[in-house]
Amino acid sequence: MPESRHPGRAPGPGAPPGDRLEAFGRTLIERVATDADLGAALGRQVLHDRRHASDTGRAFHHHVSTLLRQAGVDGDHDMLAHALLAFVTFETMDYLHLGCEVPVPRLQATWADLVRRTIRADGG
Repeated sequence: MPESRHPGRAPGPGAPPGDRLEAFGRTLIERVATDADLGAALGRQVLHDRRHASDTGRAFHHHVSTLLRQAGVDGDHDMLAHALLAFVTFETMDYLHLGCEVPVPRLQATWADLVRRTIRADGG
């Protein structure tokens, strides 16, 4: 998937679902990796199980699942959403970004690659 057609601006509701899914992950990765983001700092204090059961966790999952469906992916949207979101958990991001010193742009590029491969796997 090429870089955003509108640099510096996330795709809105009228954008193709693949672009929206890519932008969602890129933004989430940036927030999780930012030391100054108080929301991410607070989120790390919540137990993993509770995070996923929260309204926010369910909303993220629903959003990703819906975008996969809208992109025409023929598969188990629920499980694919779980698989994609596993890449952007605090635990995974902290391990890769802090532990392995993977820079944020590389994490974001990997997310975009995962999205592109998931969407195109079914010819979508």
